Amino acid sequence: MTNDGFALTSLVITHLWDEADWKGVVYGVDPNGANPPFLGILFKNATPGRQIFDDWLHRFGSFDEFDEIRIAIIEGDIPGKGSGYTVTIGSDIEGIISRAKQEGQDVDVRYIATVTRSHRLNPQPDSQFLPGFKKAFQRFNEYLLLPAFGSQTQPQPDFKYAIRKRKINFRKAGDVNEKDMDSIIFS
Repeated sequence: MTNDGFALTSLVITHLWDEADWKGVVYGVDPNGANPPFLGILFKNATPGRQIFDDWLHRFGSFDEFDEIRIAIIEGDIPGKGSGYTVTIGSDIEGIISRAKQEGQDVDVRYIATVTRSHRLNPQPDSQFLPGFKKAFQRFNEYLLLPAFGSQTQPQPDFKYAIRKRKINFRKAGDVNEKDMDSIIFS
């Protein structure tokens, strides 16, 4: 944090995300209902994808206590993008400020810049993956965020890099405006 009221924070290291090549999202739900669901970020390239999560594990541990990793799932149509939903990943400003306060850091920040990544998904209209994940999340009030590799039809989640989270932002595209941090969905 700075004294001039400006801070730059980012969990997204651009060159690693470019190298990892984000291809989709994978959801998993325990059929026995004993474990929380998972949300897997499906990467084409395993080495940089694992590096992203290894960096996060080093920074946060296996539990993102302050919810500094911001995940949003924004459902609804976006002109020119087909029906479906968009997933965004970036820094959660409230979480970062909460952690800084607990660590005794000055948080007089009026302007914060951050980098966010987004991915548009166009599932079949009858797909039950996202609704199943949402239902399991409501039951457990937590989920695991992890990398996955392989293809959409045969994804391979890597639980070694799982980070437990309690917060996810479920939104509607119609509620996002141009000044919103999720406005990246319109790019």
